[in-house]
Amino acid sequence: MKKNSKKELFTIIFYIFIFSFLMHFLWESIHSLAYTPGSAPHNTFLLILLIATFYDAAFMIIVYLILALINNNFKWIYNPKIKDYIFILFFGFAVATFVEYINVYALNNWSYNNYMPIIPWLNVGLLPILQLMILPIIIYKLTVLVLR
Repeated sequence: MKKNSKKELFTIIFYIFIFSFLMHFLWESIHSLAYTPGSAPHNTFLLILLIATFYDAAFMIIVYLILALINNNFKWIYNPKIKDYIFILFFGFAVATFVEYINVYALNNWSYNNYMPIIPWLNVGLLPILQLMILPIIIYKLTVLVLR
Protein backbone atom coordinates (compact mmCIF):
# COMPACT_ATOMS: atom_id res chain seq x y z
CA MET A 1 0.00 0.00 0.00
CA LYS A 2 1.39 3.39 -0.97
CA LYS A 3 2.00 6.15 1.56
CA ASN A 4 -0.93 8.24 0.25
CA SER A 5 -3.19 5.19 0.40
CA LYS A 6 -2.23 4.53 4.01
CA LYS A 7 -2.93 8.13 4.88
CA GLU A 8 -6.34 7.96 3.20
CA LEU A 9 -7.17 4.69 4.98
CA PHE A 10 -6.27 6.15 8.37
CA THR A 11 -8.23 9.33 7.56
CA ILE A 12 -11.33 7.26 6.76
CA ILE A 13 -10.91 5.27 9.99
CA PHE A 14 -10.37 8.47 11.98
CA TYR A 15 -13.63 10.01 10.73
CA ILE A 16 -15.55 6.78 11.23
CA PHE A 17 -14.32 6.69 14.81
CA ILE A 18 -15.17 10.35 15.52
CA PHE A 19 -18.67 10.17 13.99
CA SER A 20 -19.25 6.78 15.62
CA PHE A 21 -18.25 7.99 19.02
CA LEU A 22 -20.49 11.05 18.84
CA MET A 23 -23.54 9.33 17.38
CA HIS A 24 -23.30 6.18 19.49
CA PHE A 25 -22.81 8.23 22.67
CA LEU A 26 -25.99 10.13 21.85
CA TRP A 27 -27.86 6.90 21.06
CA GLU A 28 -26.52 5.13 24.17
CA SER A 29 -27.47 8.12 26.34
CA ILE A 30 -31.02 8.24 25.04
CA HIS A 31 -31.77 4.53 25.00
CA SER A 32 -30.14 3.98 28.40
CA LEU A 33 -33.51 5.07 29.78
CA ALA A 34 -34.88 1.73 28.56
CA TYR A 35 -32.45 -0.32 30.67
CA THR A 36 -32.31 -1.27 34.31
CA PRO A 37 -28.65 -1.41 35.35
CA GLY A 38 -27.24 -4.66 36.65
CA SER A 39 -24.93 -4.85 39.62
CA ALA A 40 -22.84 -1.79 38.67
CA PRO A 41 -23.03 1.14 41.12
CA HIS A 42 -25.10 4.08 39.89
CA ASN A 43 -22.15 6.46 40.09
CA THR A 44 -20.49 4.57 37.22
CA PHE A 45 -23.25 5.42 34.72
CA LEU A 46 -21.11 7.79 32.63
CA LEU A 47 -18.22 5.35 32.61
CA ILE A 48 -20.53 2.55 31.42
CA LEU A 49 -21.86 4.82 28.65
CA LEU A 50 -18.33 5.73 27.55
CA ILE A 51 -17.20 2.09 27.50
CA ALA A 52 -20.27 1.04 25.52
CA THR A 53 -19.69 3.92 23.11
CA PHE A 54 -16.06 2.94 22.65
CA TYR A 55 -17.08 -0.64 21.82
CA ASP A 56 -19.70 0.67 19.38
CA ALA A 57 -17.09 2.83 17.64
CA ALA A 58 -14.66 -0.10 17.49
CA PHE A 59 -17.47 -2.22 15.99
CA MET A 60 -17.94 0.41 13.27
CA ILE A 61 -14.27 0.25 12.33
CA ILE A 62 -14.33 -3.56 12.32
CA VAL A 63 -17.35 -3.61 9.98
CA TYR A 64 -15.64 -1.10 7.69
CA LEU A 65 -12.43 -3.20 7.62
CA ILE A 66 -14.31 -6.47 7.03
CA LEU A 67 -16.03 -4.89 4.04
CA ALA A 68 -12.70 -3.52 2.84
CA LEU A 69 -11.35 -7.08 2.89
CA ILE A 70 -14.46 -8.54 1.24
CA ASN A 71 -14.36 -5.88 -1.47
CA ASN A 72 -10.56 -5.96 -1.68
CA ASN A 73 -10.78 -2.17 -1.64
CA PHE A 74 -10.69 0.16 1.36
CA LYS A 75 -12.41 2.83 -0.75
CA TRP A 76 -15.64 0.79 -0.96
CA ILE A 77 -17.17 3.34 1.41
CA TYR A 78 -17.31 5.91 -1.44
CA ASN A 79 -19.52 3.68 -3.57
CA PRO A 80 -21.18 1.00 -1.44
CA LYS A 81 -23.08 -1.75 -3.21
CA ILE A 82 -26.34 -3.37 -2.18
CA LYS A 83 -24.36 -6.37 -0.86
CA ASP A 84 -22.44 -4.00 1.44
CA TYR A 85 -25.69 -2.64 2.91
CA ILE A 86 -27.05 -6.17 3.31
CA PHE A 87 -23.87 -7.21 5.13
CA ILE A 88 -24.09 -4.18 7.44
CA LEU A 89 -27.73 -4.89 8.27
CA PHE A 90 -27.30 -8.63 8.90
CA PHE A 91 -23.98 -8.36 10.72
CA GLY A 92 -25.29 -5.52 12.91
CA PHE A 93 -28.42 -7.53 13.66
CA ALA A 94 -26.43 -10.67 14.55
CA VAL A 95 -23.85 -8.91 16.74
CA ALA A 96 -26.41 -6.79 18.60
CA THR A 97 -28.67 -9.78 19.19
CA PHE A 98 -25.74 -11.84 20.52
CA VAL A 99 -24.44 -9.04 22.77
CA GLU A 100 -27.88 -8.29 24.19
CA TYR A 101 -28.76 -11.92 24.77
CA ILE A 102 -25.47 -12.69 26.54
CA ASN A 103 -25.57 -9.55 28.71
CA VAL A 104 -29.24 -9.82 29.65
CA TYR A 105 -29.67 -13.56 30.12
CA ALA A 106 -26.22 -15.11 30.68
CA LEU A 107 -24.28 -12.39 32.51
CA ASN A 108 -27.17 -10.38 34.01
CA ASN A 109 -25.27 -7.15 33.32
CA TRP A 110 -28.51 -5.31 32.60
CA SER A 111 -32.19 -5.84 32.02
CA TYR A 112 -34.93 -4.01 30.18
CA ASN A 113 -37.58 -1.81 31.68
CA ASN A 114 -40.99 -0.88 30.26
CA TYR A 115 -39.48 1.64 27.81
CA MET A 116 -37.60 -1.00 25.81
CA PRO A 117 -39.57 -2.48 22.91
CA ILE A 118 -38.87 -6.22 22.83
CA ILE A 119 -38.57 -8.42 19.73
CA PRO A 120 -40.92 -11.22 20.82
CA TRP A 121 -39.37 -14.21 19.07
CA LEU A 122 -35.85 -13.26 20.24
CA ASN A 123 -36.81 -11.69 23.58
CA VAL A 124 -34.16 -8.97 23.16
CA GLY A 125 -34.48 -5.20 22.96
CA LEU A 126 -35.25 -3.58 19.62
CA LEU A 127 -33.30 -0.34 20.22
CA PRO A 128 -29.79 -1.87 20.40
CA ILE A 129 -30.58 -3.98 17.34
CA LEU A 130 -31.59 -0.90 15.36
CA GLN A 131 -28.52 0.93 16.64
CA LEU A 132 -26.07 -1.50 15.04
CA MET A 133 -28.12 -1.79 11.86
CA ILE A 134 -28.89 1.87 11.14
CA LEU A 135 -26.06 3.94 12.60
CA PRO A 136 -23.30 2.29 10.54
CA ILE A 137 -24.96 3.35 7.30
CA ILE A 138 -25.50 6.92 8.53
CA ILE A 139 -21.95 7.18 9.90
CA TYR A 140 -20.34 5.85 6.72
CA LYS A 141 -22.39 8.35 4.67
CA LEU A 142 -21.28 11.21 6.96
CA THR A 143 -17.68 10.11 6.62
CA VAL A 144 -17.89 10.19 2.84
CA LEU A 145 -19.57 13.62 2.89
CA VAL A 146 -16.68 15.03 4.93
CA LEU A 147 -13.99 13.41 2.80
CA ARG A 148 -15.34 14.40 -0.61
